[in-house]
Amino acid sequence: MATEETQSVLTSKYVGLLQIGLIIILVYLLSFYGYLLFHSLAEGISIVIAFGIFAFTWNSRRYLANNYFLLIGIAFFFIGIIDGLHALAYKGMSVFPESLDANLATQLWLASRYLLGATLVIAPFFIKRKLDENKAFYLYLIVTAALCGSIFWLQIFPTAYVEGQGLTWFKRVSEVVISLFLAVALLRLYKQKHRFDGRVLFLLGWSIVITIISEILFTFYAGVYDAMNLAGHLLKIAAFYLIYLAIIEVGLSEPFSYLFKDLKDSETAHRLSEEKFRAIFDNAAVGIILADMDSRPVMVNGKFEQMIGYSSDELNKMNISDFTHPDDIMLDKEKFKKMKLGQTNNYYLEKRYLRKDGRIIWGDLSVSVIRDPGGEPKYTMGVIRDISKRHAAEAEIKNLAKFPEQNPSPVLRIDHNGIIIYANPECQDLLAAWGVMVYGNAPVRWIGIISRALADNLKEEVVETYSGKIISFLIVPIKEYGYVNLYGRDITRAELIDRAKTEFVSLASHQLRTPLASISLASELLLRGVGGEVEGRQKKYLEEIYGSTQRMTDLINALLNISRIELGTFVLKTEPLDLVKIIESILNELALQINGKKLDLKTNFEKVPIIEFDHNVFRIIVENLITNAIRYSQAGSPIMVSLEHDGSFIRLIVSDKGCGIPEAARDKIFDKLFRAENAKEINRDGTGLGLYIVKSVAEKAGAKIRFESRDGEGTTFYVSIPIKKDVILP
Repeated sequence: MATEETQSVLTSKYVGLLQIGLIIILVYLLSFYGYLLFHSLAEGISIVIAFGIFAFTWNSRRYLANNYFLLIGIAFFFIGIIDGLHALAYKGMSVFPESLDANLATQLWLASRYLLGATLVIAPFFIKRKLDENKAFYLYLIVTAALCGSIFWLQIFPTAYVEGQGLTWFKRVSEVVISLFLAVALLRLYKQKHRFDGRVLFLLGWSIVITIISEILFTFYAGVYDAMNLAGHLLKIAAFYLIYLAIIEVGLSEPFSYLFKDLKDSETAHRLSEEKFRAIFDNAAVGIILADMDSRPVMVNGKFEQMIGYSSDELNKMNISDFTHPDDIMLDKEKFKKMKLGQTNNYYLEKRYLRKDGRIIWGDLSVSVIRDPGGEPKYTMGVIRDISKRHAAEAEIKNLAKFPEQNPSPVLRIDHNGIIIYANPECQDLLAAWGVMVYGNAPVRWIGIISRALADNLKEEVVETYSGKIISFLIVPIKEYGYVNLYGRDITRAELIDRAKTEFVSLASHQLRTPLASISLASELLLRGVGGEVEGRQKKYLEEIYGSTQRMTDLINALLNISRIELGTFVLKTEPLDLVKIIESILNELALQINGKKLDLKTNFEKVPIIEFDHNVFRIIVENLITNAIRYSQAGSPIMVSLEHDGSFIRLIVSDKGCGIPEAARDKIFDKLFRAENAKEINRDGTGLGLYIVKSVAEKAGAKIRFESRDGEGTTFYVSIPIKKDVILP
């Protein structure tokens, strides 16, 4: 389509140029018959074109959006009059007594040219400005009358031609001034080129250019019948014919090219706006439905089709109520009625829709009315957002909110002042045992426990016995709101037995630590020769005693840590820690084992901050991970220990090239007492408690642990420790 239009424009352009060429050739040939005939015909063509332009623009003035053309049309009426006088006054016509002298015709020529040049300079001012055509017409009438009066009656118009001498300085200077006017007019025209159709601009521009050339030629002729004069008139015909093509021919054949250019542009903008709206409508991430005032869908987008399951063709045959949930139809109709009556221009509603497959979806609906120019409602535009998932989540939240009431175990909430602000029905016996009611004070023991939990912001379990029940309460601090939630669970006999075992292990471990420490110290002193020189066989026995006590000490420490964790007595005590110094201290303690296996130990400690963390927890983590790396690495293999500062975390990384963790064992590696088969083959003395303890204390302190491993290729553990306070080390 665009190619056809372009071809049509080019064809009409070349046809116009061919017409100009034929006319110029014909007029030129007539000059051989007689110059007066040539001149009269040349001026006659210009005059006819001038009056034609005036007639066309004047009668089209109500529709002209661009007053540039109207001003030119008015000017050309008076330019045609002066050109007519010029033709009659030409030397040899003998119409005016003065026509025996060429001065009169030359003066009229200059008057016409000055009027044309001034008009073309002024016309661009009225491209987007209002022009009072009557005032403009009378103004040009006055100016034309003044010019003619100064030539015919007052005879004050400067002399332009002297017989026997030729053109005067006034004539030559005037042609230059008129050419400058035309050049300015051309520049001003092209500054406003976006206001013109391309073909019209092309024709007007070349008309002005050719007029400038003709004016220059008119400064060189010596006689009124010579070649320069003839060439100037031929170019004048061409210039006027180009204006004819631009205004009359294009105006009649393609009125939108300039008569209704703004209307055409506005229609183009409207079309582009429609295309943009359609693109937004079709590609919107929400459903959109355009309906008439009887609630019949007129247009829907793809998203709504997807939401509702019906095609647009199916929806166009339905009413909105046909795919609205029956319980929501009346509410929707009531709001729609108010909008239809003009009481509101839009409304919002959460409603249910019935999909084609019978499923119900929830939609967040926003409806606006679209009115016609008279203000009458024409259509409604509904924008629907699918909120089915949100609605389901809200329903689930409501159900969860009922959980404390329905929970068969006691649930309480106690604030930082020890006031019980909530208790579910299962707390009746507990409150009776405490002798309080909701909004009363909890027992003094519990006030202390709650204060500690909020201060440390850590969960813990506390057992409460009442009315023959033993209830373990998980205390969950909500520090930002200043209260704790207590979730109770009834401890069964098996749990009591398990707890009793844990308490026994804790007690036994404590009791065993003292004699074991004495044995370890005594054997170490004997090995050092404090009691005298030790012989070879004695030394071997003492080394076995010392090694056994060390393994027993490690086991007892592990059991104590587990009992503390399971009994809830493992207390965290945060303090400023220099992690690098702690790791270096542990590596020095393990240097004997590292050197004994000739391991290639490498460290990489970034410039990490001093952080607030539990010293005991950090030592447990580092000792266990490095000990495991030593234990399960082959002699001479590398071990890497590093610290990385990762924004809000410090990451401890312990890596080895040992036996690795088999894939089947990886999900159990942190279980209590679990050991992988390849680990048992390498070291039969392991307890299966180390990684369980590491994970338990790390998570209790707010750290996270993970690992990467390949069977037979080694393992890397990552421990991420949150930074609460930091000071960059120097």
